[in-house]
Amino acid sequence: MRQPLLDKEIFKKRRDKLKEQSSPGDVFVFFSGSAPVRSNDSNYKFRVSNDFFYLTGYEEENAVLIFRPGMKPETTVFVMPKDPVMETWEGFLYGPDMAKTEFGFDQTYTVSKFEENAVALLTEGERVYYRMGLSDSDDKKILGILNKVLRKKGRKGHPFQTLLDPAVYLAEMRRIKDEQEIKIMQESGDIAARAHIELMKAVKPGMNERELAGLFIYQIMKQGASAEAYNSIVATGNNATTLHYVFNDCECKSGDLVLVDAGAEYKYMASDITRCFPVSGKFSQPQKDMYNEVLKVQKDMVDLVKPGASFKELTEKANTALTESLMNLGFFKGSSKDEVLEKQTFKKYYPHGLGHYLGLDVHDIGYYEKNNEPKPFEEGVVLTIEPGLYVPENDESAPKEFKGIGIRIEDDVLVTNSGNKILTSLVPKEVSEIESLN
Repeated sequence: MRQPLLDKEIFKKRRDKLKEQSSPGDVFVFFSGSAPVRSNDSNYKFRVSNDFFYLTGYEEENAVLIFRPGMKPETTVFVMPKDPVMETWEGFLYGPDMAKTEFGFDQTYTVSKFEENAVALLTEGERVYYRMGLSDSDDKKILGILNKVLRKKGRKGHPFQTLLDPAVYLAEMRRIKDEQEIKIMQESGDIAARAHIELMKAVKPGMNERELAGLFIYQIMKQGASAEAYNSIVATGNNATTLHYVFNDCECKSGDLVLVDAGAEYKYMASDITRCFPVSGKFSQPQKDMYNEVLKVQKDMVDLVKPGASFKELTEKANTALTESLMNLGFFKGSSKDEVLEKQTFKKYYPHGLGHYLGLDVHDIGYYEKNNEPKPFEEGVVLTIEPGLYVPENDESAPKEFKGIGIRIEDDVLVTNSGNKILTSLVPKEVSEIESLN
């Protein structure tokens, strides 16, 4: 029998917190999802929906949670049935009885009974929270059920229930990490950091990017991670000037830098690290000059992360700092800093934002603004800080010594009550530290 990944009380506390924030008559519906087809009769490995896992801890596909705060039953979950034949081919299934005892659900059924029971469960509610657009088949099921609820309630003069996105509540809940989540995210950061170090040690001229990508997967899974947190970017030379480079199939050549943007997924929590290091072990002078400019900005922006700061504030400061960096390196000759900032000319070489929230999703949910005002950081928020500069080799206006260089430096940062803590500090980022590893 497979053991639950985390203690069921963790998920009950989360449901209780959602209950405290919701209003009487709210009903929440979440699907666990199913594995998409990879090719013909082969599927991708299944990964449970984050919102479903966040509230249940249950990892099987084709399951459904109906959560009705303050009603009885409050937590109803529909799961795959126990099936010896299916389990012979696909592996262990909890079934409704074990799902109820092991995960603490109030009521469980097989998933085949979802539609016939969902009508009654949703009829007692006033507002249904369900995220549309994730699955056409699930959307059709919900809309069909709500149509039956409408006919049932309409006879009694009740209006149709409002259909709302559960992110109204969950975005803020998931944005603030609790002690357990922070502990897991620290481990995820450590796992990914140690893997990055092994890549820095292993790289040499003639290696293929895919070798480094494979080594990263080996290193994180060796340490207990279940998977990459996202498709790794391993970009050598000019490839690093493509922000989301995904081919990972070119030769690492002497004199080039390698940009590696890769993270681990550990107990469903993501880490997200980017480092750049030289294939031959030593930075050239132009590489070092550009790298140190980005590094200074990255360290300065990390220092500004604290309660009350915001992405808007830090982004504006990073834009100014990276513009100054570009001008220090000889870009935008004949233009003033104010002119470059006003025209946003810097975006030619820095086209992305400074960072994002991190958690169950690598780009985790959470408000960046609310009521048209920047959302301030609070204790328990985890975010990335990742400035970069990218100069394509065919850029005719750039100083020639920087053409074909792409640099991004990224760490995962926890907001504490008095400042911040870098969760990915194990992996070096100073030039001297990186060069000492090769």
